[in-house]
Amino acid sequence: MNCLNADGQVREILNAVKPKKPFTGEPVLKKKSQVLSFVAGVPNNIGQFLNFGGFASYFCTVKSSTGPFFIRYETLIKNNIGLGVLLSYARAEQTYKNPFGSGTVTGKITGFSILFSTYYYFYTTDKFDTYSKGQ
Repeated sequence: MNCLNADGQVREILNAVKPKKPFTGEPVLKKKSQVLSFVAGVPNNIGQFLNFGGFASYFCTVKSSTGPFFIRYETLIKNNIGLGVLLSYARAEQTYKNPFGSGTVTGKITGFSILFSTYYYFYTTDKFDTYSKGQ
């Protein structure tokens, strides 16, 4: 029978990554702190679904895309543990000329997601912020 000491293992890992000297700076995030972020990302890869393995580039006449855009909200339930939600949106559109006749065909794809997150902050100061995140 094996017996695991998960608390001891976590404590050992945290002690291993802990720096020899404490970081300078004032703690910025504390219990009940809230973080709201708006982010525009690059590149918009959702259009790759409309590429059809590279063949679409021979027939594509117009490409357009929007996003990806992200909105992230987080609240700290303890000084070093946070819960959050991430909303993301991206859109792509490509117009192809018909290789077998006249006219065009337009492909559109939109991606939207809602992800729930947990955060563990190792150190949070006004100069340094390290954390791990699970979604």
